[in-house]
Amino acid sequence: MTTISMCKRIDARIMMAMIMMTVPTMWFGCSPVRQTIDPQRALAGQKVYEQYNCLQCHGYDGNDKMNLKKALRKTGQDELKAWILDPGQFKPGTEMPAYGGVLADSEVNDVIQYLRQLAGKSR
Repeated sequence: MTTISMCKRIDARIMMAMIMMTVPTMWFGCSPVRQTIDPQRALAGQKVYEQYNCLQCHGYDGNDKMNLKKALRKTGQDELKAWILDPGQFKPGTEMPAYGGVLADSEVNDVIQYLRQLAGKSR
């Protein structure tokens, strides 16, 4: 066996080891963290949702003219929070008011819990 063929064999083993370590890390590391929905926080979020008349556009079930269920399927916690606080940064000219400075951080999180409950999705 020549030195060159031996080096190729070692390189192939190193490459295979790297793949074996990287693929599971990417697979499990990139999957979303599942969080359970806290029913009491979701109920508090429902009260905020109703108090600020979100149901006028989104309806009682989040499935009215401005459908929340579709958006919730692909939107993470941080993006949802940013949208609620300042929707104009994502969609200039939107009719949705900004709730930054209006809602407390805990209220925003409660509304998100409620929205996740509406969508039947814990994330």
